[in-house]
Amino acid sequence: MVTAITNELLRSCIQLDVGSVERLDERKRVMPLKKVTHLVFSFKDLRNINFLDELCSLKKLHLDNNNIYKIENLSHLLNLTILDLSFNKIEKIEGLESLKNLDDLSLYCNQIKHIEGLDTLQSLTSLSLGKNLLQNLEEVLYLRRLKNLRLLTLDGNPLCKDPDYRVYVIGHLRDLRFLDHRVVDDESLTAAREQYQDEMLEVKQKEADEEELLKASQAKEKQKELFKEANLFLIDALFDSMLAEDAEYLKMKEVPGLLEALDEYRQKNEVNNEEVIGLILEQHEKKKEEISAWRSAINKILDERDKASFTALDSFNKLMKKVFLEIEKDPLTGEEKLHKLSEENSKLKEKLLELEMLNVGEIQDLWSRFDDNYAVLVENCRQHFQNYFATMRMLENKFSESVSAQAVIVMEQFAMSDSYDDLEDEEARLLIHDKDLMNNCIQASHDAHTLKIDSSEDQTLSNEDKLYKALNESIKQEEIKRNRERVEEILFIFNTNDGKINDKLSDYTESP
Repeated sequence: MVTAITNELLRSCIQLDVGSVERLDERKRVMPLKKVTHLVFSFKDLRNINFLDELCSLKKLHLDNNNIYKIENLSHLLNLTILDLSFNKIEKIEGLESLKNLDDLSLYCNQIKHIEGLDTLQSLTSLSLGKNLLQNLEEVLYLRRLKNLRLLTLDGNPLCKDPDYRVYVIGHLRDLRFLDHRVVDDESLTAAREQYQDEMLEVKQKEADEEELLKASQAKEKQKELFKEANLFLIDALFDSMLAEDAEYLKMKEVPGLLEALDEYRQKNEVNNEEVIGLILEQHEKKKEEISAWRSAINKILDERDKASFTALDSFNKLMKKVFLEIEKDPLTGEEKLHKLSEENSKLKEKLLELEMLNVGEIQDLWSRFDDNYAVLVENCRQHFQNYFATMRMLENKFSESVSAQAVIVMEQFAMSDSYDDLEDEEARLLIHDKDLMNNCIQASHDAHTLKIDSSEDQTLSNEDKLYKALNESIKQEEIKRNRERVEEILFIFNTNDGKINDKLSDYTESP
């Protein structure tokens, strides 16, 4: 009994379009998994979805007619367009959020009770949910968010017993062309929409409201992600967090008139924020442009070397084919010609390795130039951040001085009036009554703000350095991986050719 995907099973389920069965088996055995695009695991008695990690190019995956209970371990298959999970035991639609290129999804004949987990699948045109446990006809409204859905199968669910089932679905889903394998004709569509016209007005208004909220949320998330990438996430919320974490501020704000300078402080801080955000985002764009230019230059080098490699490889393949044909016609010259061909194979390996070494050298030179340019941008960012925090400290100092001056005025006013007794906050009463307590409170608040500004600067500059180092390490590891894979590919080519030549040579070697 097979319960999980093994390497042996995986390779046997690769779908390829090649000639002979022998050739097919060989291709399946040696084909890099990252190049596999189609897998069929139908009727394999699988209980789990696993061991698909390397299949980054997979486009079609058939897991139908198994014993799978849960959709899992598919989030990395970003190129998947067809997924068949029909005839399993799945109870919940989940784990599909990242499969945004999915066009055709079949969950036919499972144990699904609710329509969910499909929000991000905006490329989906065909969805089969027939023969499940869907009860509530109103759940169909969820599918309105799939704006490209054209083919839907729901037959065999309890909700289909409703006498208005087909009319309801057609009337509520936009642009549906086929329902339960039947064409949605214009006459049926017009009648259904007229029947549910009033209800749809409410539905559309609700969707419009939700769409506005979604857009606002997405814009906020997009900005949040951008600020994280550009190392602005601390600055964006610094002022508010500085006040929120200040226990003394909470006391002082209860004293009437004491923090009159706060609004001006906030406004000037917002100007300071806007200025540094603009400057850093400008540098961030330049960083991205620099990275893009670097990758373009690398790809140009690799493309040129690849052409040279393909030329050398093509020449050898033609030579090998020619030699094999010649020795079939004239076996007496076979051994000599095959030995020479083996030498040419070794020369091919050396040629390909030499081209790769040229790649490594030129990429290193490019990296040095890129690093020089990128380091300037990093230093620019550091200078902008330092200027920002210096201004922040200056504003904080002026604010603290203003509060101290205002405290004298407020305390004198309260001393000459009867309004002191009207204060409800006990801590505010104590501050107004005690000059030393007031001054200590103002100083403690100022110290807390200064400490927050200083620590935020240290963290921001440290993050800038970490991002720079992370980029360096990422590019380094990427190049090591590329070089390793290229060398492995060259050795594979050499060994494959060597194996073919040795197989031929064995025909000319006398048996012991």
